[in-house]
Amino acid sequence: MQAISVGDFESAKKLVSDVFHGSSDRNSDVSMEGSLLYHMAMVSKMGSEHKIVLEELKVEAPQVQDKLWRFYTDFVSDAKELLKDIVTIDENIVKAVKSAVPDSDEKIEFYRKLNEKTKKVEEMLDRKVPEAQKEIQNLFKEWTLQIVEMRLRQEYETIKGFLIIEKLAEKIGIQKVAKTMQQVQKKFGDKTVDSAFEVSLKVGLPKEKLQKLMLSDHFIEFKMDIKNLGGFMRFLNCPIYGSHKYMEDQQNKDIKTGQLFCKIFCKSHAQSMFEKFIPFPIAVSQPAIM
Repeated sequence: MQAISVGDFESAKKLVSDVFHGSSDRNSDVSMEGSLLYHMAMVSKMGSEHKIVLEELKVEAPQVQDKLWRFYTDFVSDAKELLKDIVTIDENIVKAVKSAVPDSDEKIEFYRKLNEKTKKVEEMLDRKVPEAQKEIQNLFKEWTLQIVEMRLRQEYETIKGFLIIEKLAEKIGIQKVAKTMQQVQKKFGDKTVDSAFEVSLKVGLPKEKLQKLMLSDHFIEFKMDIKNLGGFMRFLNCPIYGSHKYMEDQQNKDIKTGQLFCKIFCKSHAQSMFEKFIPFPIAVSQPAIM
């Protein structure tokens, strides 16, 4: 905003590009578009976890609605507090999670509409139009609200999946649940990665940028061994683990299902991701505390 007010439209355009599309700097933020695409993919991933287990076991989903809404509203409360100086999260966004998860075509349409508006703002900056200042503010709010909605959907599906698997473990035993997850982990990893690729590549995101999208939610230690054609990747944090741990602590139950997601599904998802775009083996690991 300050750059536009003094007529420095070149600096303003670069900043807009960095914020919405991302910078080439390897340590830079993933950008608004990167964050949106990441959380879109995660909505589908988290929503698939319990479904693929239920399908394999050929059983109906147990009722978890009361606890689901309780834990979800806890998360919403935190989100509102953290974002209170940036954007207001109204009830329409909070309750949007009750509608069906957007399919690939809908996600692509969400992205394209925002991207078209971004292009129009960039064109205004090219023409040195002072009114671009207000349009940038409106654009930032639109992107932010769409990202917030996807992040809320992601958390809703995370909580729902955890509670359903927990109920199943209580009914049929955690060993049978673990065995089932292991049986479908490859299928799960490939399916969720294919879904993420479909959306990201169709909207024009270069394949080499996909790995960076994971930085939307994670701190990652990543090392390559070019000489021996190998490498490893270690997740140093995980909001999914944090969510599962919170629910386990709140309920104080003996059955601990959170680790199953981490050790089986999340690992298989990451492994499938690397198999798609790195032409040599990558080992995926997690810290012992997780």
